[in-house]
Amino acid sequence: MKLAAAQIAVVAAVKDYNGYNFEQYQKDFGLDYSGTENGKRHRIFEEEIEQVKSRNEMYRDGKSTWYAAMNEYSVMDRAEFAAGMLGRASYPHTPDSFVHHQQTVTNPVRKDWREAGVVSPVKNQGQCGSCWAFASTEVIESHYMIASDRRGTVLAPQYLVNCVKNPNGCGGSGGCSGAIAQLSFNLTSQIGIPLENDLPYTAQDGTCKTYPDYVMTGGYRTLTQNDPAALETALATVGPIAVSVCAESWGRYGGGIFEGGCSSDGCSIDHAVVADGYDANYWLIRNSWGAGWGENGYIRLSRAHDKKVYIDYKPSDGYACKPYPDKQYVAGESGVLSDSSYPLNVRQDPKDLDLAWWDCSNDQYSRVLSVSPPAVTLGTYNLITASLVSKVVVNSGLIVAEIMSGSMVLSTCKGQLGLKTFCKLPLGLGQITLNAITMPIRVGKVDVTMNLVLPANAPALLKTATTHVTVKGESGHTLLCLDVTLKESAEEQKSQVVV
Repeated sequence: MKLAAAQIAVVAAVKDYNGYNFEQYQKDFGLDYSGTENGKRHRIFEEEIEQVKSRNEMYRDGKSTWYAAMNEYSVMDRAEFAAGMLGRASYPHTPDSFVHHQQTVTNPVRKDWREAGVVSPVKNQGQCGSCWAFASTEVIESHYMIASDRRGTVLAPQYLVNCVKNPNGCGGSGGCSGAIAQLSFNLTSQIGIPLENDLPYTAQDGTCKTYPDYVMTGGYRTLTQNDPAALETALATVGPIAVSVCAESWGRYGGGIFEGGCSSDGCSIDHAVVADGYDANYWLIRNSWGAGWGENGYIRLSRAHDKKVYIDYKPSDGYACKPYPDKQYVAGESGVLSDSSYPLNVRQDPKDLDLAWWDCSNDQYSRVLSVSPPAVTLGTYNLITASLVSKVVVNSGLIVAEIMSGSMVLSTCKGQLGLKTFCKLPLGLGQITLNAITMPIRVGKVDVTMNLVLPANAPALLKTATTHVTVKGESGHTLLCLDVTLKESAEEQKSQVVV
């Protein structure tokens, strides 16, 4: 086989690993092994470097379409790589399947959604089997940016790791032990997903807590299984797509168009990634192993095997739920056509609640001047400020907040005036933070502030909640008595009327 001109240019850039040793490898990737661990990793290195050299010699001779590279995963053994870097894939069975019909418009010859500016930077899942969370998060990001034209949106895969429940063992046992994208899309259709800034990634399982919801979905759609035309059309017309693959042989990929992920011996789906584009020769796949792996975090999968079907003998490692089938049929290079899905109706869905207030003080020690803003938004932080005039000096005291819905007390909390006080609502329904007041309080104008965050899909009882705030001075006198009540706006009430 003759090398194409573009491939000749790449050959010149393929790293020459002659003379490359274990000490240099550790230096390049910030590693420092010692003792028996050093010996184990050194042995794996020597085996891997020979495989890399062999693959690259084949590439230079025109006998391979892809070349290899040493990376931070090169000295993992097979079990470590499978447990830490693969995880699980997404789920192919949904109530709303995308069926490829005969096209009336020809797809473009190539598509790369990165060129539209709607793809966030490549991420790194670390040694946590959370590929499913990254694939679904990244697809939601892109579809939100396409719909809203808000570039640079980066959402929090850690939220899915912490909060997605997996009772049926779909592709794993949940969190870093694997799950499926379908569960992610279901959760984000009910509650939403926060920004990465609100919940940074830790590469480990965590406790599910309440965070401000930034983006919601309206469910999901699955493409026809093992249909290259369906995947191409969806990529051409809809946006990036979450796909499932067999990635156990991807570890040493350095660049080029990859082949050889499956064979007649089988094709075990074990990883979830994102298809960001295509051309006539390859699928453009975004991985979650960091930008230092592959082609700046991407791999190009050959389309020469689009019509070839393989057998997956380990469905429990991929997208199956209990009871697991004995086998399933997957198609395409690395099984890339086996399972493809994307979220529907991705949007910000904030709802405003009107804020009303009244001064329940007796005007002896203070008087409330105003409370702002006039409304609060569900699914995000709200700073509520009560401006008042104090008629006395207060050196210390208590602040008490009681959150009620009708006669039902949802939460009560209290704290010192000079300290921040947190009030959590039950069932993860949000929290109120009473901010610290600068002490002492002097005669004159003073602001009392609190942060309120409620979920985007707040239940009805929170939409009629009253927060009763009392501030008492050191002598026990009531400096401030304020009731802040939420209620649905007239516009929101109208939107619920069925005609």
